[in-house]
Formats: sequence, C-alpha cells, structure tokens
Amino acid sequence: MVWKAEWHFIYLDFKEGTHPMGIGTILIIVLILLLVGGLPVFPHSRSWGYGPSGIIGTILVILLILVLLGKI
Repeated sequence: MVWKAEWHFIYLDFKEGTHPMGIGTILIIVLILLLVGGLPVFPHSRSWGYGPSGIIGTILVILLILVLLGKI
C-alpha cells in the first residue's frame, strides 16, 4: 500500500482594504493577556506591589481616551 501526500492550499479572497481581524480585536486580546499576566498570583510576584497592575491600568486609560477621541 502506497500513501500519497496531497497538499491543499487555501487562498482566502479578501476584498482590497479589508482585514480579516480588526485592530480592535487584536487590542482586546492583548489587553486580556496583559490583565492575566499582571495578576500577582505567584509567590515570587507578591513583592511587585502595584507595578504591573498600575502599568496595565495606565495602558487601559490611554486606550480608552484614544477610542473616545476616535483615533482607534
């Protein structure tokens, strides 16, 4: 019995000027990852204090201002 490998390539036809994933979706995914990563749940990260969550909060405020101004 001989197995033959077949390669199929999928070409997605996007209209010009459109993106399969918007910048808003990417920003939400990155923000969720930052929020989970900033939680001080490990013993070695308890001494970090408010550093990680403060930085994430600052980024969140900046993104909120940009969204409200219509820049994003």
